[in-house]
Amino acid sequence: MEINLSSISYFIIFLLIILLLLILAVKFHYIAISDIYNMCENLYVKNKNKKYVVIKNLVTPKFCKRLINSGELYANKHMWQTDRHDSYPTTDNEVTDEWREYKHLKKLVQTKISSAIHKMYKINKKHLKIIELFLVKYDMSGQKQLRYHRDGSEFSFVIGLNDGFEGGGTTFKCNGDTIVLGVGDCLIFSGQNKHKGNKITSGQRYILAGFLEYGGAHCESYRLLYN
Repeated sequence: MEINLSSISYFIIFLLIILLLLILAVKFHYIAISDIYNMCENLYVKNKNKKYVVIKNLVTPKFCKRLINSGELYANKHMWQTDRHDSYPTTDNEVTDEWREYKHLKKLVQTKISSAIHKMYKINKKHLKIIELFLVKYDMSGQKQLRYHRDGSEFSFVIGLNDGFEGGGTTFKCNGDTIVLGVGDCLIFSGQNKHKGNKITSGQRYILAGFLEYGGAHCESYRLLYN
């Protein structure tokens, strides 16, 4: 029986290449998971979560008005919810993919918002996912404020949707910084940086809030323990 040494050599080289690729894949996967856990540790345990940024005019006033109108139409059918979040509930409704504005908001999360978080915290953007988007209403006859709290998320954002009210804004407990957004402006921060929604003293205030997770199930144990 004649043995083709050339074929055997090629086969051995092929197997070695496959083995090398597997080793590299495992190595890079380990590095990625390690980076995620390090980020979770920094945000939840070491309190390295104080960076924030405001993107001016992220969305247009026309889009803001349309989102508010969609929210009021939805609430007329389904009511405003007041118990969707256990510890720190807001008067809100979730913005799902059934809303016509959702697709544009999701694109903003995947592009400009995720890029801003990457610049602040050096994250890998592909591990950033939407937990939920929701429209919040502060009203003199209803909820006027939200006390200091942490969000059930690694990262959060708030978009100001209207003016014509007094008071409001977001204050961070660590340094007392108060951020008052113009129409269409977006505040991006870590949800683990304790903050509050300041009391309105007149009018109605609408915001679009977003909770974002990083690393999926890898940060879930921190999320459950610290929130």
